Amino acid sequence: MADYLTEEEQAARLQKLWRDYGLILVLALVIGIGGVVGWNYYQQSQEQAKEAAAYKFQEFLVERALEGDLDAFLKEMGKTRAGARYIPLALLYRAKDAVEAEEYESALQFLEESLKKSKDKILDDMILVRIARLQMQLQQDERALKTLERVGEDYKFFVLELTGDIHRDAGNFAEATTAYEQAMELTTSGIDRERLELKITLMPNQEPPSDQTNTSS
Repeated sequence: MADYLTEEEQAARLQKLWRDYGLILVLALVIGIGGVVGWNYYQQSQEQAKEAAAYKFQEFLVERALEGDLDAFLKEMGKTRAGARYIPLALLYRAKDAVEAEEYESALQFLEESLKKSKDKILDDMILVRIARLQMQLQQDERALKTLERVGEDYKFFVLELTGDIHRDAGNFAEATTAYEQAMELTTSGIDRERLELKITLMPNQEPPSDQTNTSS
């Protein structure tokens, strides 16, 4: 209908609309544009932060290869939220280096710190399995078994095999065999089954020899 209004009538209506709704329209326009611009800026800043953190992590790997000051790199990476996401992975590398240097206590500390900073359940489970292995290495069998109780179902196979290893090293051969057999039920890998079967085969005999007799007189 506005198409049939005179220029004067259209001008009068626009003036009335501006008086009644002008401020609201301006605010809506500003908020709408600002929201789009703000969201785009947020998205862009997030991407830039992720790229910077990923680049910093690559620098960490290079510095690790060059045996540089890794503590300084970790501190720098942790200053941003995006960079902090890489700290658990960086600590896993530090733990790996410590294990290769046979510094097991230090490796365990790196893993425990990695677990504290991790925000991912799957990563948590992997870290817990590695912690349990180190605890077994340090002859902390009870702690290792307690640690394995915290691991989720996705790592059940690794939990059972490691549980068998812990019991085998402690001389609990029946418990070890049971754990290995349960682990075999969870895998379809021929390599895994052969490894577990070999562990069972090489298990010391639990029963005393049947021809053992008392020769005392």
